[in-house]
Amino acid sequence: MFSYLKGFLVSHASKLILSLLVGVPVITTVSIIISNQIAKKEPIDLQPEEVVRRLQEDYPGWQDKLFACPCTEDEIIQQRKINAKSYPLTPSNAAERQLEMSYHPGAKGFYRSAAPDEYRPEGRNDLYPLRPGQQCTYDENGRLITHGPAAGTPDAYGSNATDSYFFTSIGKGKISGLHRTWDVDTYKKLGWREYHKIWKPNNGNSCLFNPSPENVRSLDKQIAQAEFGIPRLLSEGVLVTNIRLFREDIKDLLDGSPRPLYEVIYESGSKDNVKRKWRRWVQCSNNNPWIAYSLNDYDNLKESQNSLIMILNLSPGNFPSYVSDYRLYWAICHNEWNVSQSFMEFEYKKYGYSPQLEFNARPISEAEFLEALYGDRSL
Repeated sequence: MFSYLKGFLVSHASKLILSLLVGVPVITTVSIIISNQIAKKEPIDLQPEEVVRRLQEDYPGWQDKLFACPCTEDEIIQQRKINAKSYPLTPSNAAERQLEMSYHPGAKGFYRSAAPDEYRPEGRNDLYPLRPGQQCTYDENGRLITHGPAAGTPDAYGSNATDSYFFTSIGKGKISGLHRTWDVDTYKKLGWREYHKIWKPNNGNSCLFNPSPENVRSLDKQIAQAEFGIPRLLSEGVLVTNIRLFREDIKDLLDGSPRPLYEVIYESGSKDNVKRKWRRWVQCSNNNPWIAYSLNDYDNLKESQNSLIMILNLSPGNFPSYVSDYRLYWAICHNEWNVSQSFMEFEYKKYGYSPQLEFNARPISEAEFLEALYGDRSL
């Protein structure tokens, strides 16, 4: 306890000295400082759900003034040579790198803001101030990672910000206690997909989309194995063998909500008992849910872009047929596997789907389909 009191007195030394100069007793001064600290209502032990609510409702725009991540690691290295003292990003040390790699699998370079500033919305002095800090991560080629589990995420309380308040770091180790509560513990509870909806990876310099869809198969397969237990039986005779997140950065044109797009590989038997592989693309969206597939099986996809892709615009809860495709949609988007038709008919409202969605099937060219996948155009 003495060490905590010592640290407390040191951190508030200027206030104590000023008080002594004007003749205020030390005990009174310490009491005032402690009372003021308690009055700040330091948010040190919040549950993740409360952290998310506060960031959304009380601290809008908390990421807006953070330093934008450079597109390459070389740019950081050069700027640090020129402006080492003033440049805002500092590299993680060897011990920090090992920890960072466990939270951002696939990243090789890690940088954070050196001195986060306090933030609270204008006119909201009643709120406890955040100390936002930026994080930028880079791949083995030194390119900024813009999305996915390897991407860096801003912190509500920068991990290298020194807390000057008495209760912040007690029992919390060497890093900021508020960083642990607001960022680390919340990440562990939510998982990276939900976490990235609030703690959005920065791409303020409009860097290239990285990793590209072609380069994420291995990592996404590992994630699918962990999250979905791949291979996974979808229904009798249908075995899902691979799931990968194809795109996660695209937004719904109606309300701006995320509409992640997955590529799914599965096996199914045929009349001659030969197992065939099939590929489906699944877009998870309350406004525009769909499944797409090639009319050729996975092993016979044409190299040319002259073949057709079938788009099934779905209406969860109000469908005429294609039950197997709806099962696939529920499995990928809601982790509900091998569900019954009655389950889908009664559960769709709980997940926010409108009964006004209409089912339709339409073919488009493979060229048009690929253009939409790699761009931001809606299908």
